[in-house]
Amino acid sequence: MAKYIVSGIVISLVLLAEIAIASELNMENAAVFAADKWLALVDAKNYADGWKEASNTLRAGTTMKQWEQILHSDREPEGGIISRKVKSSTYRSTPPDGKQVELWYETSFQNRKHAVERIWARLDKNGEWRVTGYAITAGEPDLWNILMALLLFLIVISAWYMELKPKRDASAQ
Repeated sequence: MAKYIVSGIVISLVLLAEIAIASELNMENAAVFAADKWLALVDAKNYADGWKEASNTLRAGTTMKQWEQILHSDREPEGGIISRKVKSSTYRSTPPDGKQVELWYETSFQNRKHAVERIWARLDKNGEWRVTGYAITAGEPDLWNILMALLLFLIVISAWYMELKPKRDASAQ
């Protein structure tokens, strides 16, 4: 009888854990949806609308005019968007009742092929996910570009060696 009780408790704990994981995934998906919607505004240079759609926290920390200036100077030099995909997302529950997701996007712009866009989204009291922060940093070049750079380096070294070899042979005689 005790064996069945223990088995029942274990099964209940596993089910509760799966429900919690599913809940976090739903939160992350909702945050990604909100971030993508917000990024579409930024991509279209609708910075004022992006500020209006952002969280109260972001709006309290900067005026609309300041936000437009920040995005104009940080985002526009990158050029148009070529591609973007979510690289990772991290859900955090922050006391007392805050829910936050940090998103990392692998992004390729016209003027920067390898970038990382970081977005912080927070669940507002009205139940909507809103962007609380945005940053662009340099991304990692892909393996193909690294291999091509290495191959080019080896070709240059080989050419240099071949050019020096006849000179060394002549001076050795």
